[in-house]
Amino acid sequence: MSNVRNLFIGFSMVLATIAGASTKAHADRKMLILIDASGSMSTTRSGGGTRFDAAKARAISKITEVGQDGLDAVAVYTFSDTTSTLQTVGGASGFVDPTTASMKIASLDLFTVGGGSTPLAGSVCDAVDTLSAAIATDKVLELASDGEENFTPSTHPCFGPSSTIASPPYTAGSWQNKVYNKVADAPGMIVSIDLFDPGPITGFAARAAAAKDPESGLVAKQRLIAAVAAAAVGEEGPPSLTEFFSEIARVGGGRLTVIEDTAPTLPVFGDVNGNSCVDRSDALAIARAFGQTGDPQDNPLDLNLDGKVGFTDYALALANFTPGGCGVADPYASRAPLVCSGFQPITITGQTIASGSITIDARIACQVIIKNSLIVSGSNAIKIVGTALITVDNSILVGETAVISSSGATVLSAANTVFHGKRTVSGALLYVDRGGNVWE
Repeated sequence: MSNVRNLFIGFSMVLATIAGASTKAHADRKMLILIDASGSMSTTRSGGGTRFDAAKARAISKITEVGQDGLDAVAVYTFSDTTSTLQTVGGASGFVDPTTASMKIASLDLFTVGGGSTPLAGSVCDAVDTLSAAIATDKVLELASDGEENFTPSTHPCFGPSSTIASPPYTAGSWQNKVYNKVADAPGMIVSIDLFDPGPITGFAARAAAAKDPESGLVAKQRLIAAVAAAAVGEEGPPSLTEFFSEIARVGGGRLTVIEDTAPTLPVFGDVNGNSCVDRSDALAIARAFGQTGDPQDNPLDLNLDGKVGFTDYALALANFTPGGCGVADPYASRAPLVCSGFQPITITGQTIASGSITIDARIACQVIIKNSLIVSGSNAIKIVGTALITVDNSILVGETAVISSSGATVLSAANTVFHGKRTVSGALLYVDRGGNVWE
């Protein structure tokens, strides 16, 4: 599938040009992938292939994406009928190396490993328990599903009726309440979800499509029972699957991605503007959001799901640029960070400098001319010690710690330039505004 690509290669190439990149490496991070293998996952999507095929492709890409931040081992489970089934063997508790896990996912056949109904509640609870018991510094649960709970055995601790309340923590004793509490009580675990075509079964076109779904009648019956129960006690009824999974992702520190059957392509990691391609425009959107905080569920620019947009997210976007570009040439040529000292002017034109540390280090007496360029730092974009003359035109400068840090005497002359970040000044700073500047 075209949008499942080898992100490792791209990441290695980009790291060669990003001096001091601050992407955090986890020496012991484990992932558990849980894929719905119920009958409804055999539904054919408009772009070709089934929902199960799309779930497999997404799972493989998730392994690669998280692998960029350090991934030690992966366990793969599928679930259908009354239980979930471990698909990776050979490692401790089913955790194997990422490459082996990817190969196993690629080999899965729905009609061999699945079919039947959806034991969603029990399978998610079991997955959280398994991952919680694993010895790891960081833990990630990736769930792919298209259906509501309809077949968890009554003997399972997470079995229950549907909630009559649409908001968390849901009706006490309901399956939604039990799953929500299970995830909420698993600190340090990231839970992200791919939800396939969760539209309600209403209207002629939807009913016609649902007729091909072997579970549609059961789901409709379950929701009708829950709605009647809710009406009897004056409540608003059960949450939709999208609403429920959105809250699970929020409390789990992850993100819900809704994938409709009508979508011709699958989501692409790093594509924050929604054009199914990753290029400089995506990276720039991330850079200009440095410092934003909040739930990853609410912020697609937070690629590494740490609750803050920063240089790590920018580096991940760079690592995942679509090979061949997105139809628009990158206007910048890469350049390494620089140290400027003495009186010889340094000119940066049509270039980009990206670094997890200082990008331009100006010392003693220094003159730097920046034109039509992009400077992105995970620390200080420009650090000045002593005296410096900085001239900037038609450029973008971003510093996660500070866009300009000056101690001494500095002259900054700027026109038509975006500055994103703080100004930290100790000494004298003369700012010559020649117009068209934006300070974010």
